[in-house]
Amino acid sequence: MCIKTYWPHGHPNELEDHLANNCREVPELVHSFYLGVVSARDFGREDTFSSPENSNKKRKTQVDQRELTDWFESTNINSQKKASITRALVRAFICCGIPFSIIENPFFIEFLHEMRPGYEPPTSELLSGRLLNQETARINDKIKEIIKNSENLTLARGLKAVYWKTITTTAAQIWQNNGGDRRSCNRLLAQMRNYELRKSPYNQEFDSHLETPMSWWLTIKDKYDYLPALAIMVFSITPHS
Repeated sequence: MCIKTYWPHGHPNELEDHLANNCREVPELVHSFYLGVVSARDFGREDTFSSPENSNKKRKTQVDQRELTDWFESTNINSQKKASITRALVRAFICCGIPFSIIENPFFIEFLHEMRPGYEPPTSELLSGRLLNQETARINDKIKEIIKNSENLTLARGLKAVYWKTITTTAAQIWQNNGGDRRSCNRLLAQMRNYELRKSPYNQEFDSHLETPMSWWLTIKDKYDYLPALAIMVFSITPHS
């Protein structure tokens, strides 16, 4: 039980969502359990997401249009198909930054009915609440599984500006000490910035099980091979060099 959040109405689904996605005080075992509970909910059953007062709300529909579509396309839709459409809808709203209120816009509802007459979209409250929480839990569960089955992972906040400056300064010094001029040094630094931004050709995948850093750098082909040359030079340094 979360002791830092007050639950005036005590809806079980809301508490489960909180324990799965938001609470930072809950034990890991409890968090994992409720992450599985929330991510396993059925998108096709809106009653499992909505609170009692929300379940009584009825959306007004354009009756004339629904009757028209009944003439040329069936309005029957099974729960599995409805769940699939709803999940795709949630992802579209989240990834595209679409305001949740759009789901209740008459023109958007008309568009959905034209695409699939038998589909009744969720309310904006349901979309931004229960359905969003469920998809968040589902994604978090997948990420947790990926991390669990991965190797050689490093979690960090990224390079701070001071560290990046140290790296580039050191690289420039090594380059100049090995005969590089100012122009080639500037090109080297530009290539390092492209590498940091993962721009081509520095965006190739690296598999530590199949190759070494040296072999990876040997396959990099750039107009000016200054950065690959520096990397190979660094990897070639031995403790007694």
